[in-house]
Amino acid sequence: MLKKNDLITVTVTDMTFDGAGIGHVEESGRRFPVFVRSAAVGDTLQCRIIKVLKSYAVAIPGEMITPSPDRIAPICPVAEKCGGCAFHHVSYPAELRYKTQSV
Repeated sequence: MLKKNDLITVTVTDMTFDGAGIGHVEESGRRFPVFVRSAAVGDTLQCRIIKVLKSYAVAIPGEMITPSPDRIAPICPVAEKCGGCAFHHVSYPAELRYKTQSV
């Protein structure tokens, strides 16, 4: 069972409207969603669980194992601390794909 502060490895398969990555872990025989801030589709990373609820968990990114081909370096030097730009970590064509899929 997932607990706060657990370290897990997750591969991101989708994104939310606000730029968080969505990955899944096997939990009690089912796929349990994990939302990871500043993760892109295709990233495989180690992350730390910061919140566990009944139907999902929230994590912060840690060590990047395999970066997504869509990942770019943020232009803004304070993008991670500020949080104002939801898709600062992915290329513009990738951002458009994600937004088109969500509409």
